[in-house]
Amino acid sequence: MKSIIAVVILSFSLHLFAFEKPHKSVLIIGWDGTRLNRLQELLKAGKLPVLSSLIKKGSFVSVNIKTKTDTKAGWAETLTGYDYTVNLVRNNRFYDSIPLGLTIFERLKAKYGTNLTTIFLAGKSTHLGNRGPHNVCQNCVSRTKDLRELMEWWNEEKAMKLDTVDKRPRHFVPRGGEPYFNAYNAKAFDIYKNDLKAGDNVLKFANQEFEKLKDKPFFAFIHFQEPDEEGHLYGEHSSQYSEALIANDKRLGEFLKKIEQLGLNKNLRFFVLSDHGFDIVGSGRPDDLEHDTNASRDTFLVSDRPLPRNHGERFDIAATVLKIFGIDPTKLTPPLVGKSYL
Repeated sequence: MKSIIAVVILSFSLHLFAFEKPHKSVLIIGWDGTRLNRLQELLKAGKLPVLSSLIKKGSFVSVNIKTKTDTKAGWAETLTGYDYTVNLVRNNRFYDSIPLGLTIFERLKAKYGTNLTTIFLAGKSTHLGNRGPHNVCQNCVSRTKDLRELMEWWNEEKAMKLDTVDKRPRHFVPRGGEPYFNAYNAKAFDIYKNDLKAGDNVLKFANQEFEKLKDKPFFAFIHFQEPDEEGHLYGEHSSQYSEALIANDKRLGEFLKKIEQLGLNKNLRFFVLSDHGFDIVGSGRPDDLEHDTNASRDTFLVSDRPLPRNHGERFDIAATVLKIFGIDPTKLTPPLVGKSYL
């Protein structure tokens, strides 16, 4: 009996130490709904000093989007390297949970296990959510016509009180889960929190969580809902939209300073990027159409270090992150859509 227990303990111990130890950390900062031209105008005017300093020593990449220009699809592509035919996230309303094993988080956990801390913090809720099976109202309004307030069409109880865009009865359809349901239940995230809302809340929560990390390598995705929300409320042409980007730049500086104070900047690579652009037409269009034209297909990526090319696609960051962590993106199944910048 004792020999059996010893074998079990040995096997368990070997399993614990079977994972490799990463030598690098990667941080992705996401600014939701950032229009490329507006960002460039603010950079030229000297209103984004932190991002500007990163660009001077690193790289600025113009990113073109060939699929759906919305939040749910955008971040799903960014964090998997696949389009909707593989990751099952077509757009904000037509989606399923990303199949097991396809997110960056799951691939890194499979290789490094407890030797790597994985972090997922998001300002938005359902588009970056982890709920299981649920129903959504397919034809309910997304925002009020007057105040542009966001309506929770993905919440069946609340959706029962909403108007419909086609004046027909509410049409509820089942969804197998929000994008990160499978990854969450597979314990791919050591720290996971969505629906943090305003950027200052995201920054405060991130600072608190990073204080607990000590010196363990990490992969972190930190999402800010700005300036997308301001674009919907006031229009991309508004002062509020520009001020949201300026506030993001300030938060970026504060967070990078915090990381340095904690000694977490050793062997760190980080990227600032967006999921999609925004239309210049401003607010007032129905539903989610405010980032649904060619104007919203152009956004950006900034790297803290030089990259060999200054143009890319939304899929490319997943391949890049995996390569940094020693995973060959060209040998994955299914094959990644994107190509590494490195």
